[in-house]
Amino acid sequence: MFKVGKESFESFKYLGLDLSQENETIVLSQQDYVRMLKTVLIDKDRVKTSPLSSSEQTLLRSKIGQLFWLARQTHPDIAFDVAAISSKIKSSTIEDLKKVHKIIRKVQNDPVSLQFQNLGHNVKIILFSDASFGNLPDGESQGGYVVLLMGDDGKVNQITWQSKKLRRVVRSTLTSEALALAAGVDCVISLAALFKELMHNENDLMHTPVDCFVDNKDLYHAIYSDKPVGEKRLRVEINAIKQLLQGGELKKVKWIQTNEQIANVLTKHGASGQDILCCFEKGLLNSRLL
Repeated sequence: MFKVGKESFESFKYLGLDLSQENETIVLSQQDYVRMLKTVLIDKDRVKTSPLSSSEQTLLRSKIGQLFWLARQTHPDIAFDVAAISSKIKSSTIEDLKKVHKIIRKVQNDPVSLQFQNLGHNVKIILFSDASFGNLPDGESQGGYVVLLMGDDGKVNQITWQSKKLRRVVRSTLTSEALALAAGVDCVISLAALFKELMHNENDLMHTPVDCFVDNKDLYHAIYSDKPVGEKRLRVEINAIKQLLQGGELKKVKWIQTNEQIANVLTKHGASGQDILCCFEKGLLNSRLL
């Protein structure tokens, strides 16, 4: 028996999230949370390469924590930049505080509201995965993916996304892209099993093929080629993807142009977040990908 403290309908707040419902659409935002974020005041005479003091590092950690929560809930467009600053926290400088200040100003000036629509009963899973190569300290790389549900009419709802350092240092773009795809596939297989339990087997997403989209041609060719890749450690990841394709758990892995890759902003500084936010806010994808 659980005691319910409060019941709310149509419009309410939950853990810093603003939720509202109108007809068959749910809207999620964090505008009140964003407004409470305080920008960082920095002495204009401080040199950007100056190391942070102990108190400034504590402030930076606090701001990064606040922005991580935002990036994970409603702002995928800042996920990489926040993760990149976090990765060098021990050697952080005034420049990093300035970057945090800039991110806070960005989210305050560009409000985001995620939309969730009624997709009907016939849905499929869409996975976009992407990776960088050696763009983190110590030569490490960032991987990212986006998981969507798509209905028959082409409308989509975002389910989850991730921007995270790859689990090992890689020697090529092919390997980084393969590890990012493998992480995304692992996520969708797990989500499909969870969805099956929630729906009491009425809508069996475990047997709903997954469409995967990558923008790396070498990865695409490696998956559909009979010739093994040169790196032996990578063969395990590629063969696992091939096995899922053969077993029908993945319907296809499709190559797309980089400008169609909505996960791009999760792995690189300076990448545009417009496409992923448009997808999340309007529930629509590029029609060529349908």
